[in-house]
Amino acid sequence: MRIHIIHRKMIIPHCLLIALFLSLLSTSGLVHAAGPVSGLPNGNGHSGHTGQKHFQVQTPTQGNATTNPNNAAVQYAEGHWDWNWQSTESTANPLHVQQGDLQGNFQCAEFVARALTAEGFFSELNADTSTSDQYANYSGYNLRLVGDLYTYITNNGLGTDIGNNPQEAVPGDVVFYTTPTSGMFHTVLLTATGTTINGADTLMDGHNVAEHSQPYSPGWDEYGNQASITIVHMNVTPPSTSKQQVYTYIGHTTDNRLEVYARGSNNNIWHRYRLAGGGWSNWGELQPGGQFNGNPAVGINKNGTKYQIQEIFARGNDNNIWHIWQTSPDGDWISAWQPLQAGFSFQGTPAVGYTAKGYLEVYARGSDNNIWHNYQNANGSWSGWGPLESGGQFNGDPVVGNYADGHQEVFARGNDNNIWHIWQTAPDGDWIASWQPLAKGYTFLGTPAIGFTADKQIEIYARGVDNNIYHNWQYNGNWNGWTPLQAGGQFVGDPAVVTNNNGAQDVFAVGSNHDMWHIWKTAPDGGWVNGWQDLQANYPFEGTPAAQLDTGGSEEVFAIDNGTHAIWHNWQDPSYQWSGWNKFTDQQGFTQ
Repeated sequence: MRIHIIHRKMIIPHCLLIALFLSLLSTSGLVHAAGPVSGLPNGNGHSGHTGQKHFQVQTPTQGNATTNPNNAAVQYAEGHWDWNWQSTESTANPLHVQQGDLQGNFQCAEFVARALTAEGFFSELNADTSTSDQYANYSGYNLRLVGDLYTYITNNGLGTDIGNNPQEAVPGDVVFYTTPTSGMFHTVLLTATGTTINGADTLMDGHNVAEHSQPYSPGWDEYGNQASITIVHMNVTPPSTSKQQVYTYIGHTTDNRLEVYARGSNNNIWHRYRLAGGGWSNWGELQPGGQFNGNPAVGINKNGTKYQIQEIFARGNDNNIWHIWQTSPDGDWISAWQPLQAGFSFQGTPAVGYTAKGYLEVYARGSDNNIWHNYQNANGSWSGWGPLESGGQFNGDPVVGNYADGHQEVFARGNDNNIWHIWQTAPDGDWIASWQPLAKGYTFLGTPAIGFTADKQIEIYARGVDNNIYHNWQYNGNWNGWTPLQAGGQFVGDPAVVTNNNGAQDVFAVGSNHDMWHIWKTAPDGGWVNGWQDLQANYPFEGTPAAQLDTGGSEEVFAIDNGTHAIWHNWQDPSYQWSGWNKFTDQQGFTQ
């Protein structure tokens, strides 16, 4: 028998390596405490020896910083900055430590990842689990490693790198530190932000050396090299994989009554519809027992020459795209969800378009970050998944629009966070050779929304990195260029758009105060009203609303409140007056 002896290499994250190094220096007497804080180098953050710490812990100060106590990531950081481990406290392993103490059992990247989990950014993770195993292997990434955490956040569209610009950050954003020698070695969470360029009024919490309300400042690696700093601005609304979010999508019955679809807190897809005599049905699951990581998209299938049969697509808990459809107009649904094609893995929320012949075409972002599509054939079968173009890399999900002649155009946020597009050269024809930026030099957040001008040209809306809403529209086949709908707007959610029965567009988005705001054209292809209008004050919402025309042609908007995650709606009467927000009375499956 031959015996193989294998030495298993221990991988230690940089921030833990620094903590271990400091601990050794402290116990050997090489590092001297500065005042009452134990284990810290004095002076400018190092002792004159080779050991360096991330930061010199300073007296906490609030200054003029802006806080966000409702941000769950900030709440977690404020409640756990002094924790040494997630398990039971003991004499040998104290649960809580003091400002500046080492936290060898609770690494900086895991601390930030758990905070973001509390905010809903990592599906299927538990912020308070007593084990770190699930963080060490999440979708192929080790979220206990600083570099992996940064890569996952930025590659999957959870946040945008805004550089060393603390004046543009908000509470809940994440700071990363890098040196050429150590690479990306440390991370902290911003708990309060201000307006100064140098971040003097910006505060942060971090781990490995317990940091609470520390001023934004440079750091050093263990070799004494000063670090470069970059901030990742987190999308204010967690992504579609969050169990804490509910999203609405709108379909139609055969007589044009609205039907609302949403993913409940039990991760199944639910629906309710307007009754023929007025009022609404109760919420019901499309099929019991469904489990989904993503939100639904709705298509209306042909029944002969009429579009009457609804078909729903959503990303299952295996990350493949599944679908379910009605067996007849306004009829029952098939008995179980079906995978659109076995063996594929996707991210985010799919989009549904239509071929020139009127058959469904589904678009989704694959696990390789490229945009894929799958279309129906005349006999009802599906073509199979294929990339729109090879090699594409995207941080955001696709949206699709159809022109009057039937050819499609697809838009998505690329890995540079600009909006890119690709289109068919003819109805049901080939696609152009490669994706093109809609306009160079722009950076966006979230997912864009598509509207149409009076002459059926596409107008696209997106939230910029400055959190204002921008638009860009076609005229005679050319694009106008990105401009803000109104200067100075501040929004925490992506836009939704509906064209009213007069042909004018109305755009909705959740503002920085979490009220629902909207702005509309005064006439088809006319100017916009002067400034965003609060649809109704003091009703706080989150995420992206859904807007559609009801049976009588009046606008109706649906949104999720940011407390109970209940679905509310607000609609116009024939004189274009709004009803005010009304909460759906039964909320099975939609509250935590």
